[in-house]
Amino acid sequence: MEDFRLVPLVALVAFLLLCCRSSSARPEASTCGYNACPKPVPGRVNVHLVPHTHDDVGWLMTVDQYYYYQVQFILDTVVEELLINPDRKFTYVEIAYFFRWWREQSADKQAKVKQLVKNGQLQFAQGGWSMDDEAATHYVDIIDQHTQGLRFLNDTFGDCGRPRVAWQVDPFGHSKEHAAMMALMGYDGLYFGRIDYQDQAIRRKTRRMEMVWRASQDIGSPQTDLFSGKLYDGYGQPGGFSFETGDQPVQDDPQLYDFNVEQKVKQFVDMVNTRRQVYSSDHLMLTMGNDFQYQNARKNFKIFDKLIKAVNNRTAAHNVTVYYSTPSCYTKSVHDQNLVWTVKSDDFYPYGFDAHSFLTGFFTSRAALKRYVRTASNQFQAVKQTACLAGLQRDGAEPDARIDPLRQALGVVQHHDGVSGTERQLVAYDYALRISNGIDRAYPVLQSALANLTGDSAAYSGMSTCGLANISYCPFTDSNTDFYLHFYNPVSHPVWHLARIPVTGRYYVVSDEHGQAVMSQTIPVNNGTLRVPERAGAKSTCELVFNVSAIPAMGFAVYRVAAAAPGSPGVSTFTPIRLLFGGYGRGKISASKTKADWLSQHTGCGVPSMAYYYGYPGNNSRAEFRASGAYVLRPTRQTPEQFSLEQIAGVFGPVVNETHLLWSDWAYQVLRKFSNNGDSLQYNENELTVGPIPYDANTGREVIVRYDSQLSSSATFYTDANGRQVMRRVRDYRPSWPLQQTEKVAGNYYPVPSQIFINQSDGASFTVLTDRSEGGSSINDGQIEIMLHRITARDDALGLGEALQEKGSDGRGLVVKVTHWFAADQSLSSASRRRRELANRRYREPLIGYLTAEPKVKRWSGLRRPLPENVQVVTLDDWRGPNTKLLRLEHLYQTGEHPALSQPVTVALGQMFATFDILGAMELSLAANQYLASMQRLQWRTTAAGGSAAQNAAREAVERRQLDQNLTVTLRPMQLRTFVVQVQYL
Repeated sequence: MEDFRLVPLVALVAFLLLCCRSSSARPEASTCGYNACPKPVPGRVNVHLVPHTHDDVGWLMTVDQYYYYQVQFILDTVVEELLINPDRKFTYVEIAYFFRWWREQSADKQAKVKQLVKNGQLQFAQGGWSMDDEAATHYVDIIDQHTQGLRFLNDTFGDCGRPRVAWQVDPFGHSKEHAAMMALMGYDGLYFGRIDYQDQAIRRKTRRMEMVWRASQDIGSPQTDLFSGKLYDGYGQPGGFSFETGDQPVQDDPQLYDFNVEQKVKQFVDMVNTRRQVYSSDHLMLTMGNDFQYQNARKNFKIFDKLIKAVNNRTAAHNVTVYYSTPSCYTKSVHDQNLVWTVKSDDFYPYGFDAHSFLTGFFTSRAALKRYVRTASNQFQAVKQTACLAGLQRDGAEPDARIDPLRQALGVVQHHDGVSGTERQLVAYDYALRISNGIDRAYPVLQSALANLTGDSAAYSGMSTCGLANISYCPFTDSNTDFYLHFYNPVSHPVWHLARIPVTGRYYVVSDEHGQAVMSQTIPVNNGTLRVPERAGAKSTCELVFNVSAIPAMGFAVYRVAAAAPGSPGVSTFTPIRLLFGGYGRGKISASKTKADWLSQHTGCGVPSMAYYYGYPGNNSRAEFRASGAYVLRPTRQTPEQFSLEQIAGVFGPVVNETHLLWSDWAYQVLRKFSNNGDSLQYNENELTVGPIPYDANTGREVIVRYDSQLSSSATFYTDANGRQVMRRVRDYRPSWPLQQTEKVAGNYYPVPSQIFINQSDGASFTVLTDRSEGGSSINDGQIEIMLHRITARDDALGLGEALQEKGSDGRGLVVKVTHWFAADQSLSSASRRRRELANRRYREPLIGYLTAEPKVKRWSGLRRPLPENVQVVTLDDWRGPNTKLLRLEHLYQTGEHPALSQPVTVALGQMFATFDILGAMELSLAANQYLASMQRLQWRTTAAGGSAAQNAAREAVERRQLDQNLTVTLRPMQLRTFVVQVQYL
């Protein structure tokens, strides 16, 4: 490989110029950023008046409806008002909207807006494509949507457009991993509007509404320390000062009736003095805005001007000074007081609004959409990987234009009323439509990339996909009996995959990439799947099941499937579903020991049983009458209703044994135990088909599955945060305050984006891995409970105005198919390895392409050698020009999880990929909008000792030398590192 130090000077200069354009490394010489902040007045109460708007990227209306009905007028009128008075400031957040608006402006208007940004009048907070949810989102999607928004701001405004603080004012609880990523993106502070009502009451009394969040013990302090503040009472205006919604304005003309300057000043000062009692500094931030406000910015700013003048003219009487400001200016002012802050090291889940309103239902709401987002995200990563590996941008194919619709759709749906499931039904349909259209646009990029990589356009131009294969519906296999399957593996290591392909016959020969017959099995489509209404028109009668062994890292394997006569060499084994217990006219099945023993023998575990809660149909008139709704989980009783098991059936074959459990005509379960296929990470599978859930006007149902491990778990269980670090949970307990538990079930539910597990003191462990984000808990020792699907009879009166009642394609109710992987381990280290590796595979499942023509290349890897087992390529994306890429790597393990795999690991970048060499690399912040070497975050004094900023800087300097001299990268536990790299295609 050519040493980067010997790269021709012209190429090096070009790369550096490209990097400077892609990541704002150094602040511009201007009055933006902290230079644009008003100077505090010492000895006075400094009130930061922060005009802002909160523009949901879909909720009661779709994102485009909101834009055309409201948001465009907000940005139009705000810009005009900022141009009138240079003292005025405004903060904007949602880049999905700003991007739409910016495209419509004239060059003259764009120039004026750029000047407003350069002056520090128009500032951005957070800067993601949306203000994302923190419970149901996956870390890859969080990073991607922030990269997308911040890249637009950097391209458009340079460093002056860079947000200095994160602004998560509306999500319903806050994740520790999300906070860690905000710190790694370079934010100096984080503000939120919602925390548990008990937590808030104590923080107000003790003046701890602001703190330093120590967000990752693995990456450490100060890299992931983040100053965090709870806004006094949400993100809206103080009572009496919401002028856009009818509060009395400042009337400062004594010649007119209703002159009220003295009254409004007194009202303002009294409010300020009340609020400042719960904060520690001499500064107070007043958020002056709310949902979709400032459509008439003239009214707001004109009254604010008068209010500021009136208060400041009377400062000697009340010692209060007020001025226009922004969240970033407030953060800098508080920082400069050099106070000492308490440290928080847990998270803000679950979020209780009051004693009977725990917002834990949305962890599961709209389960089908949650799954769709997860699968679309995986496809998005695979398309980006293959486009880069194939060099499509180099060949002038402009893949970005075809990938961007999916990129934007995924950015929008991460919104806290998107993947959360708390939007109206019409909006959920719109999110799904955007994702579907995005996939349709991006899929030809995957075809082109594979054709380019293999020199085989004839085969790949006709490659198809089957988006409904999970319900055994695939038009391709309905009409083809001899075809090829292309398995693309996005994981950075070889993976084993259990393929399940819808077919119309019973007998097939499956051949691997070498032409060798593979053991296979056909199973009739089960009754749970046959009832799914979206199968209308499907011709498949069976599922063909076989193992795909060691799919190459970031590569593919091609298998052939051909119909055959019974008895042919290598032909599949047809295994009917045999009724074992129960049946029509035979009554319900009792929970006899014989049947329980049989289930344990044939599933390898106890019986994960299905049950449901009745949702409370309250009228929401008071807290005790809060209804279960899209946000709130509130069972009528704290113990679930048990199904009476109606039938048990079995499938016995060479690839998989299955146990089919019919709980009711709307609850069907299949437990699978696989034969040993050479994969060291064995697991069992639990497929649950739920719906249509019975509905009447007064009853909602919340359907769960319970796993009984028989472990002694001491009220303790563990869930992941956004697919990364693991959080310890203790039933009826909060680490930050003495909990008064009022809802046994809802108050113990937590988000489960990918895994939940329990441990025993001797090291035994039981783990469940999910295929989407769900809500889960351990309500009883030894048990894991996960909510699968839910409908509600009522709205919970938190703004949606609509009960959660998904009707499905036939109007009878949505059917949801959920799949869990579960396993037991006898040591914590083996459990950690299984959890980490399988969770990585679960998110990055192989993409299956269906071809009629035989591909020339049957096996290929995009890596010259697999990466170490504890390292994963998170991002490989085209960046600036055909020879510049964005590369992210992560360490998959936390400190102490595994004796070997939790150690630091070093990888060489230069010859990592099969199709290009990396000639040079420069490290960026996590969201790729700053050079890491230039990123200087504010440092905070704390009551608990943290890491040394000097030591951290020294370590980063060593890492930079390692990167510059050897193109090697060392990853410590949980570390995420981002690079812009120059490549040379081979």
